Amino acid sequence: MLRQRVYNSSSNDFWSGLCHLFSELDINCSNSLLQLGFPNDSVSLQEAIRLIAEIELPEKTVLFIDDYHLVNGTKVGNFIEFLLNK
Repeated sequence: MLRQRVYNSSSNDFWSGLCHLFSELDINCSNSLLQLGFPNDSVSLQEAIRLIAEIELPEKTVLFIDDYHLVNGTKVGNFIEFLLNK
């Protein structure tokens, strides 16, 4: 299980935490995502999704977002919903 803790509605804080979380699975992808920064447009969003899709996940993987309500309805919430629909 991957657990992302959310402490506020900051997209940068969320992104840093998510990238750190992915470093447990793929350090190169994590670094690429960090360099990309939080996806604020369609081009960076597609690149982020592409990078995340390349991560080799264990057979059963759960991403638990603790205190998701802090980001729901924000850019972060929109990103997560987009990611879930891919």
